[in-house]
Amino acid sequence: MRIAANRCHCNKGGNMTLTELSITIWHDLAAPTLVGIATGLFLGWWHRRK
Repeated sequence: MRIAANRCHCNKGGNMTLTELSITIWHDLAAPTLVGIATGLFLGWWHRRK
């Protein structure tokens, strides 16, 4: 699995800090999930109003 931390400017090798791990989780999991939920809610609203 390719993670965002590999491309993160703050990752200089070795163990990841808690902040780097949090950023990785946000970029790889949380942000796309929230965008998907928001898009679904918007499209549901859009179709109901027609």
